[in-house]
Amino acid sequence: MFISWVDHHGRSEALARKLGMETFFLSPDHKDRVLPIRYWQAMKETRAAILSNQPNVIILMLPPAPALLTVLMSMGRGTRLIADLHTGFFSDRKWRWFTRLGLWMLRGSTVLVTNEALRERCAAAGVDALIMHDLLEATSSSDGDVVRDGPVLCPLSYANDEPVSSILQAAAECPELTFILTGKASERIKMSAPANVRFSGYVSAGEYRDLVASSLAVVAMTTRDFTMQRAGYEALMAGKPQVTADFPVLREFLGEAALYAVPDSAAQIAAAIREIKADPVHYSDSAFKVLEAAIGEQGRTLSSLQEIV
Repeated sequence: MFISWVDHHGRSEALARKLGMETFFLSPDHKDRVLPIRYWQAMKETRAAILSNQPNVIILMLPPAPALLTVLMSMGRGTRLIADLHTGFFSDRKWRWFTRLGLWMLRGSTVLVTNEALRERCAAAGVDALIMHDLLEATSSSDGDVVRDGPVLCPLSYANDEPVSSILQAAAECPELTFILTGKASERIKMSAPANVRFSGYVSAGEYRDLVASSLAVVAMTTRDFTMQRAGYEALMAGKPQVTADFPVLREFLGEAALYAVPDSAAQIAAAIREIKADPVHYSDSAFKVLEAAIGEQGRTLSSLQEIV
């Protein structure tokens, strides 16, 4: 059984479906209630679902902390728990107080993280952790046409870890290129954008795939360390060159599939984009090679999880 208390399920849900597990989502009826009531209702629903289904294995996405407390109090003695720890479990100011206690509670369970640094942190707390990225598959052929004159795609949700101002400044430094920013931008951001920036607004999944396919490169930037960008995974699967943040965990995973820039340096972002523009074939080929290796590693992790399930 897969259990999630949040709207974005990401790799946790995809993994559960890959492993043939039932999924459980909270009722939307109490979504807009104040937080204590919402959590109380979520705890009741989760406990009822576990007691009713009596699953042998539960995949739980964390945070929030109350979800872990509820599952541990409700599951049977023989139930195996796989906890998918998103970066917020370790770094979000809302949940950092719970990190040490949560890891102590997860001893004896299997934990999923996205990088070696977090795996080592779990190991230091006595927790067995596997490295698991978003489920990867090739969405484009390595012998397809490389886009040389397309726009630079910047997928954004305008979250507090996205250096939007740096991206806009980088666009201003590359007036010969068109930049497309997705998501709902504020009027303030739109007014501050240079003339070569287009705002797509929210797009459908199909429209987004077309934007990725027609782009020269993808800019997937974050100011938060230990964070894997969904836009980065999507670029990699499409064989697209990308510019991302200069953090060790991103360098370790993406290798030569990306160019790296300090998130608050517009000059570095612009320079990386120009480097891709000068030789898009090289960076596209590198993306496919990195993707092939990552899919191979993913297969080994899936095999380990299949043994648990």
